Amino acid sequence: MGAGPPAAAIGAEPLVRIGLAVDQPEARFAAASGSWRIFEKTADETIAVAATGETWAVRARAPGELRVVDPRGWLSRPHARPIRVEPVDPARGSLRVGERVVPGALEILVGAAGVTIVNELPLETYLRGVLAREMGGAGHAPEALAAQAVAARTYALRRLGSRAALGFDLFGDVEDQVYGGSADVPPAAAAAVQRTRGVALLAGETLVEAYYHSTCGGVTAAVEEAFPQPPLPYLVSVEDGDGRGGYHCARSRWFRWRASYERAQLEGLVARNLGRFATLPSTGPGSLVDLEVVEASPGGRALALRIETSTGRFQVARNDIRWLFADGESPGLRSTLFLLRKERARGFVERATLTGGGWGHGVGMCQMGAIGRAAAGAAHEEILTHYYRGARLERLYP
Repeated sequence: MGAGPPAAAIGAEPLVRIGLAVDQPEARFAAASGSWRIFEKTADETIAVAATGETWAVRARAPGELRVVDPRGWLSRPHARPIRVEPVDPARGSLRVGERVVPGALEILVGAAGVTIVNELPLETYLRGVLAREMGGAGHAPEALAAQAVAARTYALRRLGSRAALGFDLFGDVEDQVYGGSADVPPAAAAAVQRTRGVALLAGETLVEAYYHSTCGGVTAAVEEAFPQPPLPYLVSVEDGDGRGGYHCARSRWFRWRASYERAQLEGLVARNLGRFATLPSTGPGSLVDLEVVEASPGGRALALRIETSTGRFQVARNDIRWLFADGESPGLRSTLFLLRKERARGFVERATLTGGGWGHGVGMCQMGAIGRAAAGAAHEEILTHYYRGARLERLYP
């Protein structure tokens, strides 16, 4: 992942482009409030104006071709360039796109496999929609929300231009940051964004890689323990103790967890997921024989899991271990911080029980730990410099 624009070059609040959906058969949007001008990008001619309450769509009718569909089903002539949807009055108006109500502008791009829906808006407005989903606001100490605002802003700034090939900067989901749009933003979350406006985390003159996660389970992960990338001096493993024999994130329901799998479940998971992380023989993964953590971090996170089957031995590393256990209903393991206990019979593993702690990849700021630290009286600057060692806070634009 690139380092984003030079910090010194960010003198004003930038626009950010959020990928709401990729490769869809059509883009549907409704004017939740205000009137919206629909036009072809870089062209002055208005295709149509969407009034409040109307639902419109843009479809990919042929490769490289878009058509606007009005509420009655009428199709516009073909358009080769992206379709823009902007408020007639820039000071007001919002669109409903799927489950989100979004401000700013909408842009629909056409690709080989369908349309991509992009929400373009000022960064600070985007951050309010991130805090509302990533941490909420009700009941959280203001300093924890302020820490989250700075981390989310830094994460977004570092990714400006990083996905230009897709037509946007960040995904609007867990692949980057969960963005809920402009509806139902708690006042405390909006206040945290406003209070920290323009403030980001820097290491030297570079924006930090501001990873964060829900619950560390007592100790965070160094970046190389979760992802296949070189170590970073500010993303090291740190203890999250509260100084009284406990942990700041112990209030999380996922501070400690337990997961058990019978043999049939394990074989199903291996058959479903192992091919994503290892090269399998043409005969497939085969029958499960054993699984074993063969490498762990000093803090107890699994770094490598060996899976032995009737067709060979395979290894899954770091955060990918979590997704090996995804079954379509569950996203996978809560974390890689676990102990594995097995029951074997007739030379095969019959049951595996994982006793673990935490939720997420474990790198950077622990959100539940930040809440605990704020409740104990820590300021947001103190929270951030605990999790991002050696980083400093700097206001990059007014």
